[in-house]
Amino acid sequence: NIAYGADFQRQMDDYVEIADFTPGPIFWDVGGDRVRELLNQSMCGILLSNVEGCCFASAEYLACGLPVVSTRSLGGRAAFYDAYNAIVIENSAEALRAAVEVMVGRLNRGEIDPQRIRAGFLRELEKHRRAWAQALSRLTGAPEAILFDHVRAAARSDSQFRAITSRYV
Repeated sequence: NIAYGADFQRQMDDYVEIADFTPGPIFWDVGGDRVRELLNQSMCGILLSNVEGCCFASAEYLACGLPVVSTRSLGGRAAFYDAYNAIVIENSAEALRAAVEVMVGRLNRGEIDPQRIRAGFLRELEKHRRAWAQALSRLTGAPEAILFDHVRAAARSDSQFRAITSRYV
């Protein structure tokens, strides 16, 4: 269990202490090599918040080739999900349990190729960056190609996603 923003999350009105629901340890605000190490011990990424913007953990899971189980969420984290790499569920313990069993089963049977998940995520990420550069070009009049290069270079996630690897990839 990897969690981010412990101090911020604990201040939210609807905060629930996740330690009450998991038998394993929780690793708060880890990064880099430790994230890769922990994800390499995982079979599936799980996301349970109801409202969340750009979800970096979701991107980390997909970049590592892990399938994702997510509750429905406002904020756009499902932008990179499809029927192959994710299951989006209603917010219930039963739905979560069933979806995780499905994804882990598919992975164990070889029905999910982690390299395909990773490649699909990186391909979609490039499409989003291209769309960003196009929008910036329309707004500023600057050449799209130059903006695209700047968007890619400036994206914090670019070097991290290229550095993230897993036992599958």
